[in-house]
Amino acid sequence: RRRTGLGGCQALSKLFVNQLMQRCSKKGEDGGASEFRPILSNIIDDLLLILLVPEFPAAELILLSIVNAITQELLQITSKKKESELSFLNTIFDAMGKICA
Repeated sequence: RRRTGLGGCQALSKLFVNQLMQRCSKKGEDGGASEFRPILSNIIDDLLLILLVPEFPAAELILLSIVNAITQELLQITSKKKESELSFLNTIFDAMGKICA
């Protein structure tokens, strides 16, 4: 198997996004999910602004990690392995809409 040298970068990006998604998905006032959901939205907006700027090559990597994490969340919710509140679903669908637009 060929190594690209991006393994550490990908692992760190995945860790960051998974922690952020975990905090955003908390129910009610547990862990301040209402504080982290706008942060997720703002991070996505900022990453989309700098996506094509050559000085920020990791923007695409982080966006891909966000999309993968959102996809995993939606698969868990639709397969009934995980329950979620409506405001979190609105947040992640808005995020996917921004990224895909």
